[in-house]
Amino acid sequence: ANEEYLTIAFQDTSKTWFSRISSIIDTSINKISVKTKHFCSVAPSSRLRILPGYAIVQVNKSVALAINIVGETARFNDGYGEICVGFANNTDFVFEWELSGGYSGGLGRIEKKGDHAATYFAPPSVPPDNPIVTVWAKLSNITITVNGQTLEAPKIKATIRIVDNALRFKVVFTSRMDSPSVYFKDENTWFAETDSSGLTVVMRGKFLTDVTVEDIWDQKPTITPMSITAFDGSNYCIYTILNTGDGYYNSSPDVVWECVFYDLSQVKMVVRNKFSTGFTPTYKRQCTPDTTIYKIFDGEEKPSYPVFLLFDVGKDYQETYTEVTDGSNRLGRYYKTAITKVK
Repeated sequence: ANEEYLTIAFQDTSKTWFSRISSIIDTSINKISVKTKHFCSVAPSSRLRILPGYAIVQVNKSVALAINIVGETARFNDGYGEICVGFANNTDFVFEWELSGGYSGGLGRIEKKGDHAATYFAPPSVPPDNPIVTVWAKLSNITITVNGQTLEAPKIKATIRIVDNALRFKVVFTSRMDSPSVYFKDENTWFAETDSSGLTVVMRGKFLTDVTVEDIWDQKPTITPMSITAFDGSNYCIYTILNTGDGYYNSSPDVVWECVFYDLSQVKMVVRNKFSTGFTPTYKRQCTPDTTIYKIFDGEEKPSYPVFLLFDVGKDYQETYTEVTDGSNRLGRYYKTAITKVK
């Protein structure tokens, strides 16, 4: 949420973080760009957001919300001719809160707590048609620049999912692996693919035997570096990633999970109907002596994870971490599953 307020931050010699107001955001391709006249450390950041941006709240329960503004409204010249804003947390602005979504009379309520905070109270039952409520905050006395345009009284949002009193476990899968598209003879040369995915396991019934899966999500993978020059035995070739594909984890829409109890505490979940599939990265290869000639290798469909899950319902947090070792120099490869009981 609130992607339009993302920016690129950089650090000066005093180790203070700033961002240029000239950054360009294209949410359709998940891209932030900015022109710079010098080399420096950079990082993605958010100038304006609600924390948390997403929350699961049980009926008759509440969640505390806070506005986070990073960047002062006062602007200055960075010495290179660029207008910047500083990264200082500010809370002395006026906010107006409102709710949308859910159904009539079932949105719950929002209670303001000072100038920059509020508490959301869930309704006594889950809305039957739409359990998603959007909390909006309007900043009525500031302006912010987005893609060169000045916005007055910007609005930001947080998403809340209203749930019943069932037992829930939030599952997050993460990995860092070799990109499966291309391999190099040099073991120190490789594309590192980082990926993540997740879901929520819901357990209902007297003996928690009614198990369903909801909130399945997949993060677009990242690959570093995006371009590699390597010797293939006769020529030097440049390999450039054009599309990162679906990654190590990817949940196909029609995948169904089933649950098997080992005993009263151990729960085993497996994909019932078929494995998920996803596409490997698409890349371009250009080789000497004429690098203007290139060939594009399209991504291939392959089985993807997750396909199996085992956890203990009696634990608040559990984690499995597997380091991938095959005798090569490609270090830092792993896959991990983290399971947190939602309270």
